[in-house]
Amino acid sequence: MAYSKEKDKLIEVIGTVEGPRSKIEVAIYSYDGAAPKIAITRYAEREDGGRGFQNLGRLTREEAEGLLPLMKTAGGKL
Repeated sequence: MAYSKEKDKLIEVIGTVEGPRSKIEVAIYSYDGAAPKIAITRYAEREDGGRGFQNLGRLTREEAEGLLPLMKTAGGKL
């Protein structure tokens, strides 16, 4: 089964954490009516003004500390 963007529904953006060269967003999504799940996405502004998505990979200490309360809030909303 291939991924279909039309089936991916954003429930709520919990918040964002500013990193040194990017932002990390914590949100809740539901795919095709399934149980909601937490999505953690890293993105950076591209030169053309759009968003360029990146591998979440490693976190700085500040990013990790910023993510913890957002993850706790998101977990409470599932």
